[in-house]
Amino acid sequence: MEGEQSRLSERKIIVITAILIVMACFFAIYLRLFTQKELWYEMFAAVLGVVITAIITMILLRGQSNNDVERERASKVFEEKLRIYQEYLQTLYEVIQDGGLSDQEKLKLEFQTSYVAMHCSPKYIADVSVAVKNIIEINCSEDSESNSSNAIQDSGTPEPTLENLFRIVEAFRRDLYGSSFSFNSDYKNNTLSNFSNAYRNAKDVYEKADDKEHLTVDLNILSGSLFGKPYSDIDKNCETKAEIHKEDQIKIDNQIKNISDPDWLNAVQQWQNLGWKVSEPSSEEDSIKLWNDSENQPWEIKIYYWEGNYIIQAVYDWRKESADFAKPLKWDRGGRRFKGCWWANLPDMYANMSEGSLAEKFLNDKELRNYVIKNFNELRIAIESYHKSEIIKNKIKCPEGTTLSIWYWKVIAADYYREDEGSLYLDIYENENEKTIYITLGNREKNKEMLDKTLERIGVKNYEYNENQTVVLEKIPLSNGVDSIAESISGWLEKTAK
Repeated sequence: MEGEQSRLSERKIIVITAILIVMACFFAIYLRLFTQKELWYEMFAAVLGVVITAIITMILLRGQSNNDVERERASKVFEEKLRIYQEYLQTLYEVIQDGGLSDQEKLKLEFQTSYVAMHCSPKYIADVSVAVKNIIEINCSEDSESNSSNAIQDSGTPEPTLENLFRIVEAFRRDLYGSSFSFNSDYKNNTLSNFSNAYRNAKDVYEKADDKEHLTVDLNILSGSLFGKPYSDIDKNCETKAEIHKEDQIKIDNQIKNISDPDWLNAVQQWQNLGWKVSEPSSEEDSIKLWNDSENQPWEIKIYYWEGNYIIQAVYDWRKESADFAKPLKWDRGGRRFKGCWWANLPDMYANMSEGSLAEKFLNDKELRNYVIKNFNELRIAIESYHKSEIIKNKIKCPEGTTLSIWYWKVIAADYYREDEGSLYLDIYENENEKTIYITLGNREKNKEMLDKTLERIGVKNYEYNENQTVVLEKIPLSNGVDSIAESISGWLEKTAK
């Protein structure tokens, strides 16, 4: 019905138009506006004008329509890109937050990467993949834990995860807003430096996760768990110990005492030569412990059962605010920290171990023994390195306005701020190959002009910049002794803060 009405209306328009044309021609001849000869000429000109106008209008409308369609499509693609890129960053966070990568998490990240590849230019995908690789290595790789224990790190080094996140965001922004976009290097370095400083100087507060992971820190409990009491004597409400026949217990204990694993025996011998004591698991002691009380310090590394899981724990001194010891362990390994104590669950492969099963697992599982050797060595190095740094730090005379901290156990960092010279810092660390203490000066904003001004003010001449834009102020032989080293450091701090 509607189609017929439409056709009728079209016919009416045609008829009316024809009538109007005939009437216009009649009046033009009747009123002698045109001669008959001129009329045909004017009609042809009018028709030609109409045709040309119609063609031009059609072209303009089609172009406008195409532009509108393209603009709408570009807007939708931009919104979709923005949504996918945001989801990608959220997925990356969810994948790495637990410090490991499960098969399901890998699959999720791979699919999310494919969504990004649907819209993102291949050259930017390559940049993103490099940054993601670095982030996973920093947060999820076992190698990253050992690297942080053994490498000297500049306290001015940017927070590595955030630095690589900036790299991902920069690639996404270039794809969204054009290849000419890039972060201003000064603003970027300043931002990274601010985060690094904030993390380093953050107050040592115990962080609660959820009820399942909540750890109630009580000094009596800590003193019991840290110095050899079986955990079963502390908390009788843990899961029931695995029932092993008494004869089997004695057999396992004897086998552990006579264990023939050369890697384990060499590790024990090395620890004992360095002044550490080792306690292997048994039916009476459901833990593995490495401790050293030669410096009158409660140094301890231990694996034991706690609230439904076996955990690994490293203690420098739980009685003092030794946050600089525990913070890097939490950054690199996850877990929890309190004062000078850090702890975390054992890897997922050991998550289902029942209480009391550690001795049997230790005896029969070569991988567990290798895990203990590797992690105990790394944590031992962290404790020993931190102790050496703290001895020097405690003897340094710190001028007013200067803050001292220990960065990744091996670097003493002194920070001081001047309006005309920015955020200055001295890094003090040992070069183990040269048996020498290095004192270096840097500017956290990486501002060479300001640092040149500082060096001129404190009387340093003929200096060279290192790769990290710091300058070596002095090299002190370790043989000079702690008092002499601390005196030299105090002198440089006094000059810098003067």
